[in-house]
Amino acid sequence: MIGPVPCFSALERRDLPTILQVEAGMADGWTESQLHAELESAVGWQYGLRTEDGRLTAYVLGRSVVDEAEILRLAVLPAWRRQGLATGLLAMLRAALFRRGVRTCHLEVRAANRAALALYARAGFVVSGRRKHYYKNPEEDAVLMTANWTEEG
Repeated sequence: MIGPVPCFSALERRDLPTILQVEAGMADGWTESQLHAELESAVGWQYGLRTEDGRLTAYVLGRSVVDEAEILRLAVLPAWRRQGLATGLLAMLRAALFRRGVRTCHLEVRAANRAALALYARAGFVVSGRRKHYYKNPEEDAVLMTANWTEEG
């Protein structure tokens, strides 16, 4: 990461407008009702990276059940991209989830999203499957990836 290490913390309701702006720019972005539901989920977790003055720079949403987790959303705000924040966010997430007993983490990513595929591979995820025609806007396969964690990262 470039510059000072950002603060890793739970997302707050005040972050919703910023997250909605980012999601609106995605082909398959989540709606406000989907985000509200996820923030209220009993098995969900939502973390962000913030600047020293509290501005959100990146976020990740997911769920955990017993020792498995699934990353549902991960995004870096446009002004903060290409600075290593996604790599840092994944490392901090791994440490936080590992402390909670998570040993396996799953995610899915668009097959054409080479940057995300490379990011997740660097973070220890391996391809574990494929869902044909999973995404609809535009239609595209989802690549399933899994990481098995044996020690805190």
